[in-house]
Amino acid sequence: MLPPGLGEIDTFTGGTGTDRFILGDFISVYYDDNNSVNPGFDDLAIITDFNSSEDKIQLKGNALDYRLEVVGTNTRIFLDKPGAEPDEIVGIVQGRNNLTFNDFLFNFERELPGKGTNNTIESAEALGSLTSGSSVDVSAQLATLQPGSNPDFDFFTFSLVDAASVNIVTGVTSPGDTVLGLFDAFGTVVAFNDDGAGGTASLINTFLGAGTYTISVSKFPLFPQDGGTFSGSASGVPDFSYTLQVSVF
Repeated sequence: MLPPGLGEIDTFTGGTGTDRFILGDFISVYYDDNNSVNPGFDDLAIITDFNSSEDKIQLKGNALDYRLEVVGTNTRIFLDKPGAEPDEIVGIVQGRNNLTFNDFLFNFERELPGKGTNNTIESAEALGSLTSGSSVDVSAQLATLQPGSNPDFDFFTFSLVDAASVNIVTGVTSPGDTVLGLFDAFGTVVAFNDDGAGGTASLINTFLGAGTYTISVSKFPLFPQDGGTFSGSASGVPDFSYTLQVSVF
């Protein structure tokens, strides 16, 4: 399957309001021609009106997979390639020369929908070591596991260097309805929430000591229990995508 954007130079203008410019998803880096001898200026996205106060640029993977290069008043987004292979340009943000990776939404969830590879505390995907001022954005999906039609639970783990206030929030659209759980290093539930962010989105805001923690995201009405199990049944609840943001203050 060819990656989206191959052989194309596309111009995106979001206009007023919040916009998400999608240059990657769980499976593909868009505009990557997989040519190991040139940097790919024949296929890329041009974003004309990015606004850091409300917009996001979505990429596959995480910040370590990319680098930003300022040229004049513009910022180029490059996929970091191995060894001597030229880095691959995937986008140009016009009129912005002060972007940081806080302007990006990274697709940390690496499981294929329906496969459940981060379905337990032990297999939780790592968000890294966070300090005051850190913010991690995740785009993910709760998809019924096949074969067997079993419910999907997503687990993400992070560590705190120092004690800090942590804000964990989901974003969903209908028919999505998330439940958030937060576990300590021993697998004990220290907090959970259903609709604290308004509507069917969830919110946990709490002060945590230094250490390792794990977040669970499940469909309502599946509520987290000690050890990473869940009470309730989500039989017949539709699959849906969601976003997760973890911020440290």
